[in-house]
Order: sequence, then C-alpha cells, then structure tokens
Amino acid sequence: VGEGELNTTLVGNLVFLWKSLQEAGGELRIFGVRPHLQRVLAITMLDERIPSHASEQETLEAFGSERRGATSRRS
Repeated sequence: VGEGELNTTLVGNLVFLWKSLQEAGGELRIFGVRPHLQRVLAITMLDERIPSHASEQETLEAFGSERRGATSRRS
C-alpha cells in the first residue's frame, strides 16, 4: 500500500468515525499521531474537528476535564 493510499484510507475512516460519534452524541480524540499524519490532518482540516494529544493519559484527562467543565456549566 502506498503512502497516498494510506492517507486516503485514514482520512476516510476518521471522517466516518467522527461523523458516527457526533451523531451519537460522542466525540473522537486521538493520540500519538506521527508528524506525517499530523500534517495530513492539518491539510484536510480534520485537526480542527478531531483533537490530538501526545499520550493516552493526556487524552483521557482531556475527556475528564471537559466533562467536569460541562457539569459545572449546567449548575
């Protein structure tokens, strides 16, 4: 599989997952993205819709902090 094919497949799968999760009221976050793929996300502007974090722990903490913020905003 060529790099271009991988990029196309990756973008297509990410868009599908992102849309599916959005429709279900969820969100998609990713971590450990290599620089080449981060550029692909930037070029396709998916980096504006799909947050990317350095580690799994950072990703989980981001989910937790947003939930706490949403809870406090509702009060």
